[in-house]
Amino acid sequence: MNNSRKILIANPHRLKDIIKVGDHHYGKMFTMDGYRAFWLSQPLSPFHLIKKENYCRLRDWTKGVQKDNGILGHNPLTLLPYSRKWPFDRKWIGENNLRFTIPFVKTILEKYDCLKVDILWINEFSGHYLTELVKYNKFVLRITDDVPEFRDSPKTFTEIQNELIDKADYVFCTARQLTSCYDFKPSKFYYIPNGVDYDHFHGNTAVQPQDYCKIDSPRIVYVGAICDWFDEKLLYYVAERLPRYNFILVGPRKISLREAKNFRNIFLLGCKGYNDIPCYMKYADVGIIPFKLNKLTKSVSPIKMFEYFAAGLPVVSTRMQEAESLRPPAYFANDRDEFVKFLEEAYKKGKNHPEFFKFAKSNSWYTRYRTIQKIIRLK
Repeated sequence: MNNSRKILIANPHRLKDIIKVGDHHYGKMFTMDGYRAFWLSQPLSPFHLIKKENYCRLRDWTKGVQKDNGILGHNPLTLLPYSRKWPFDRKWIGENNLRFTIPFVKTILEKYDCLKVDILWINEFSGHYLTELVKYNKFVLRITDDVPEFRDSPKTFTEIQNELIDKADYVFCTARQLTSCYDFKPSKFYYIPNGVDYDHFHGNTAVQPQDYCKIDSPRIVYVGAICDWFDEKLLYYVAERLPRYNFILVGPRKISLREAKNFRNIFLLGCKGYNDIPCYMKYADVGIIPFKLNKLTKSVSPIKMFEYFAAGLPVVSTRMQEAESLRPPAYFANDRDEFVKFLEEAYKKGKNHPEFFKFAKSNSWYTRYRTIQKIIRLK
């Protein structure tokens, strides 16, 4: 990786993950801008292999360094897992679990000439070790969630994150709430919300998914991870009140949704490839964001909202503070009955309104990247 500018990105997600987060898009734009990008995922540990959902990360590790969208990536295997469970919740472990990997992360980065980079870009607590291992010109810390609010977050995580904030040259936060959560110099904090790959979701002309052939309209779609923040009780209530509407969930499921089998109008379609997701939106009628309202979701900048609009879908969401602050042409419901009412209104309003596309286009990842260029003076 000689003879060019370099960026090292540490992110919780796999480089080839089905769900594409902001750093995937930023990494691609850095490569288009002449950078050589290397991606380090959150380290895998033997304890992760208890769950089958982590086998894809094991496969990544066995394949070594891989390439995707011009970015080189590695999924490390650590012998020192950092978790909420004792005794693995200690701060020292969180700071050093990347130090004890097979093979050594240092060896990998040295092989690919990444021990000295122009930009160190961290969105993952294990990245603390990289601030000691790697020489860099600029250090960007990107905060995308109120991580201490996750139920499996180690109690010492805040201490590690605070140290990273102290070391960082720039701290990019995807929600206004996140910029005010920390007692540090406000001058290094920048509010840069999530965005959308507008062309990917707007210009896709794929045919209707086979899964939809036996699912009639109105098709109400949710695309994304189905985790603790997903309000399944709201889904059941709305599905019962609107039996003629079909509710389609696309994405990895980390909660049981066991009651969904009792509804003939709820369809769990599982994970789909990133290139296939636009057609699941295009042939739906409304996009929904049925999230619980708590401290965690107060700081969520939902990528799916931008994606729904780029695909031309009207959007109905619970009243999340960050999403509403962007003033999108969406419906924000205060309670379950209002969610039902707004769904009916959104379906009647229809798709492909100009304000949907205008909002999405003005919130593209490219627009965000141009802002970042100005802040850290990339050119």
